[in-house]
Amino acid sequence: MFVIVFVIIINVIGQLLMKMGMNTLAPLNFKNSIFKEGLRIFSNKYVIFGIITYVAGTFLWLYVLSKMELSISYPMLSISYILIAFFSWLFIGEPITITKIIGIALIGSGVFFLLKT
Repeated sequence: MFVIVFVIIINVIGQLLMKMGMNTLAPLNFKNSIFKEGLRIFSNKYVIFGIITYVAGTFLWLYVLSKMELSISYPMLSISYILIAFFSWLFIGEPITITKIIGIALIGSGVFFLLKT
């Protein structure tokens, strides 16, 4: 169970890093050159660290899949939606609306009921 929590945390960190990197690059313009824009994206330190973090999370996820039922482990990844909403608000300044709060509560209750089975 500890490993899946670690996978969730790593994936959240990876997503936040990639988003922070893309915020520094926006807006992208693929009309000029896909190669040039790809080079801009993959030379950004936040994007690079985000991808590295995400790849590490993927290897840990494979470990989780070898130990847990997929019908339990995969839905648990939805906890990352809750964490992303909170940390996006905290670190990136994205708004948390009442609609997001309701969605987060539904996701959280779903994970709760899933773990009770």
